[in-house]
Amino acid sequence: SSTFELLSKRSEHRAVFLSRDGRGEEEACSRAVREVSGSVRIEERQTDGETERQSARMAEGGGIERRTAEEFLVLEGFLHNLPDTHRYSDALLQVPVTACALALGLAVLANTWLAFSALLFPDSTFFNVLAVFIAVIACLLATALLVLYGAKIIIMGPLRFLDDLWTNPNVSSRLVFFTMTLMSIAFTLAYTHLYWLAAVLWVVGVVGHVAILCVFLTQAVRMGIDDIDDITAAWVMPTIGLAMASGSGIAIGFGGWVTTFFWLALLSALLFFPIAVYRIYVKEPAMHEGLVCTNVVLLAPPALLFIEYLSVGGHRWQFFPFTHVLYFSILCVAVLVAFSAPQIIRLEYNTTTACMTFPLAFAAKATIMFWFGYMSDDRYLSWLFLLPAVLLFLLANAIVGYVCVRFVTAIVHWHTNRADEGEEEG
Repeated sequence: SSTFELLSKRSEHRAVFLSRDGRGEEEACSRAVREVSGSVRIEERQTDGETERQSARMAEGGGIERRTAEEFLVLEGFLHNLPDTHRYSDALLQVPVTACALALGLAVLANTWLAFSALLFPDSTFFNVLAVFIAVIACLLATALLVLYGAKIIIMGPLRFLDDLWTNPNVSSRLVFFTMTLMSIAFTLAYTHLYWLAAVLWVVGVVGHVAILCVFLTQAVRMGIDDIDDITAAWVMPTIGLAMASGSGIAIGFGGWVTTFFWLALLSALLFFPIAVYRIYVKEPAMHEGLVCTNVVLLAPPALLFIEYLSVGGHRWQFFPFTHVLYFSILCVAVLVAFSAPQIIRLEYNTTTACMTFPLAFAAKATIMFWFGYMSDDRYLSWLFLLPAVLLFLLANAIVGYVCVRFVTAIVHWHTNRADEGEEEG
């Protein structure tokens, strides 16, 4: 029939369109087509390295001609709308795992704003309201990024994602930024007295982090010392990032038992952090130029441990030398990272730039806490530490803002190019 011929031509056209796009959604198309009409099967064969699609019509239940006109119209509408659907799903597949690093940078920056407001301007209603407002906006943006990456996992398929997670330590070492963001947002929610929601996010974040940590440790043991050349700065975060569970847990009200997470993170730092520093600054061959931005991640472990040590009450134990050791380790790492500054400045924006956001926010918060706890009453040293804290705070805001703008610009630019390609195809 004429309806059947129209359907066949349209299905062939869509199959060719999807094969050119090369993203694998043709399988999803064929499944949906079979569900609606029970009649279309897309067969795949390789010839001279190029993929060809052949559409074969199959009759079920006495022949496709007996299908009702309504069913044909439903299938026709599905195929007609497929390119737009495919375009949006393909856009989500482009979201890199470092989007979680940007989300963590936003969440930590929210906490840093709250700390600066409380410690520098405790009696200023304006700054307190401004800090809460910016913290809420930052947490909402961080949540949006996590939702985007979660949508990517659903579209690419959970099984395929789990396979990537299990086989690639670079995925597992960066995916912990997702769970750390949840714990950081939980801390902000506890500050605003939304304890029940904070508790839910904290539990999800901690359980997810421990699961990813187990996968990462399995990969690290499997690789052994011979594969040290593959190590990047981000590899220190699965173990040391567990410390975030202690400070946020205390803020929510889970009790002193959550300090266990801090001590586990501290012990792991004694092993993984020196290995990462040795690999990046001593071991040859040199790291790929595009990964130089990840060197800034080395600022995060000492800064995070310092913040969490104070959060669990370390300053009340009168063991002040340890807090000073942690803070001055931040300064030592900052000197090491400064050697990479010329390379970082010359680099063009890439997805790993997002890894610079949260370490700077951690360092800024740690510096202002150190100033307030130990230097604010010293007439001579007070400004020596307050000025770097303010500069780091401004730098963290600038870097996070820059990466956010470039991230959104990249998505808009990509979507515009895809729309132009679609018009040319039409």
